[in-house]
Amino acid sequence: MTRISEFRKMILKAKPEIVTFQELLSLGFNKRWLKYAVKTLLNEKLLFKIKKGVYSTTPLETLDKFKLATTMFKGYLGLDTAAYIYNWIDEYPYTVYVLTKNVSKNIRINDTEFKAIAIKQRFTGSTMFKSYIVSTKAKTLFDLLWFENLFPNERLKTIFKNAKLSRNEKAEFLKYYELFKNPRIESKVQTIAKQWRCLSWILKN
Repeated sequence: MTRISEFRKMILKAKPEIVTFQELLSLGFNKRWLKYAVKTLLNEKLLFKIKKGVYSTTPLETLDKFKLATTMFKGYLGLDTAAYIYNWIDEYPYTVYVLTKNVSKNIRINDTEFKAIAIKQRFTGSTMFKSYIVSTKAKTLFDLLWFENLFPNERLKTIFKNAKLSRNEKAEFLKYYELFKNPRIESKVQTIAKQWRCLSWILKN
């Protein structure tokens, strides 16, 4: 069996959903030869390129879109994507939002748009939930206030009415609110509290 055949057999047996060039290199392959081997499997459609140095054994259109998003962009799932993961909305999001520190970029794969938004100093407040890197419940709500103009009012209303925060989560939200609030955010909270009867606990602090 040739060396490339052994490599092909190893990939087919392991069938990693996502694998990096560095992970393959750590198995002891020569870097120059590994580039040749990866290129061969890409041409054979046994590997699919996600981005430079990151590959999948599954066609991108069939990958878990939430995991794919945080593989393409270094950040966490947020906004109504996070709301969907937390079961605050039922409608599947065909725009998958990733909040990053410095990168803003859009990538479309078939019917799904992957949208990275740089939030600079507000890049904080993430956790692991259902095996995804996602904004915490508190940070999800705060980020939705910040980017309210991206979403229809009815969608936001559904999210805020279905979102239930614990005492600790409310304290976390207030931390972001005090750090980053501005007149627009304060006005939106007052509107939500009055019209949707949500977030009134913020006004009591």
